[in-house]
Amino acid sequence: MRCAKYKKQIDLMQDGALDQASTAKLQAHLDECIKCRAYQQQALKLRELMLSAPRPQVPSWLHHQILHQCKAHEPKRLKVRKKFRLQLVPATLAILLSFVLGSLLGVTGFQISALSSKVASEQVQEITFFGESTLVEDSFFGGGNSE
Repeated sequence: MRCAKYKKQIDLMQDGALDQASTAKLQAHLDECIKCRAYQQQALKLRELMLSAPRPQVPSWLHHQILHQCKAHEPKRLKVRKKFRLQLVPATLAILLSFVLGSLLGVTGFQISALSSKVASEQVQEITFFGESTLVEDSFFGGGNSE
């Protein structure tokens, strides 16, 4: 596995989201790879800094303002979704129409080709019959013996 994948696993391990088998493989890689060990140390320092930093105080009105804006945005979102659904109707109809027209053209084309093959086979039989009769009666058919 490449170091980039191990770096992702290091992040997962710090979050406690890595299973034991993957943790063992990661630990074996960390024993051998200096770059990944350095990345792990940097990630640990960053995690410690983030956990030790004081949490900012959020005003109580901010939560209500965010919820109010979400409620105001919801009708717009639903309107866009409804508009998207309405666009699916003509697209679906166009697809169905193309299937129907394609089927009709295919059936018509098959019937025409069946008729033309029937006519063509009759013509081939006539030509073959005509050709056989002329070859048998031809003086060159016997190898030129009729002199």
